[in-house]
Amino acid sequence: METALQATIRPYDFRRPDRLGKEQLAVLSGLFNAFGRFLAPELGGLLRSSVRISVTGIDQQVYEEMLQKVPPLVCVALMQSAELGGWVAALLPSKAAAVLADLMLGGRGEITGPPRPMGETEQLVLERLFALWPGHLKSAWGPVAALDVTMDRVEASLEFLQLASAQETVVTVHLGLEGIGDTIPIDVLLLHTGLQPHLARARSMSWATSGRQVASRGRDVMRRVLMDASIPVTVRIEGMPLGLADLATLSVGDVIPLGHPCTRPLPITIGERELAVGQLGAVGNRLAVQIVASATPHAQEESA
Repeated sequence: METALQATIRPYDFRRPDRLGKEQLAVLSGLFNAFGRFLAPELGGLLRSSVRISVTGIDQQVYEEMLQKVPPLVCVALMQSAELGGWVAALLPSKAAAVLADLMLGGRGEITGPPRPMGETEQLVLERLFALWPGHLKSAWGPVAALDVTMDRVEASLEFLQLASAQETVVTVHLGLEGIGDTIPIDVLLLHTGLQPHLARARSMSWATSGRQVASRGRDVMRRVLMDASIPVTVRIEGMPLGLADLATLSVGDVIPLGHPCTRPLPITIGERELAVGQLGAVGNRLAVQIVASATPHAQEESA
């Protein structure tokens, strides 16, 4: 009897709680890796770069101990979710937040000097960034729970935010944002009491099925991003050379000879790359170009 009882007893350190098992942590890691895959395409559009977001680690600790490790100057994005215990918080170092805000405003993300408090402009810009999170959190957590997540606000400190009692367990999911220079750390704080019911059920799920659902959602997000992307396409029409004096005398209704038949294929380019060839036409009252081949005959000869 004593041997059996001793086998069920294990040490427990209240200063470093370990209330989620390895299987549950693996499930949580998978959910946030899926979240990173969903979020990355849209976030990359805001940052004008191809980015990648993945889980770098998960910690469990009491709220009081976690606060002692947070630097005084941070960016805190607070989201509400009753299903996850009331809230979800995302933390960024203040310098990393300044880099992201600078990139979104068209800069190069080159921030020098010591960390400084977040300004009002940066706060408004980062609210736009974190506004992408709720929808993708819902999609990533879909196989486990139907979440209702809403964006609340962005703060410059955790000092005046009482997110949990001092001894309540907080789970921190560490994310790494790669693709814009140095890896930017993002910490996602969640209450243990909000996670436990969902992760306990998740252990009995068929992850083969949920994996297909996650992949399908990822394809839908990628398709939506590609369909909404704006790509400048140029059609070059070669005409007779005109001098400045000729250009100054042009008026509505003047005709400029092209120097070649209208049926001659016209190159269609994206940037410096020739994509296809087309011919002039009209759709209603609008001038149009119809794609007739993937490359011009003279371009094919030159490449050969």
